[in-house]
Amino acid sequence: MLVFVNAAMMMSMMVMLMCSMTSLRYQRAHRH
Repeated sequence: MLVFVNAAMMMSMMVMLMCSMTSLRYQRAHRH
């Protein structure tokens, strides 16, 4: 159970990082 929760948390963190990176890239592109 704990391992599953840890995996879910890691996945959520990765998704958040990906979203933030994509948003930053889009912002930079729009700025240029």
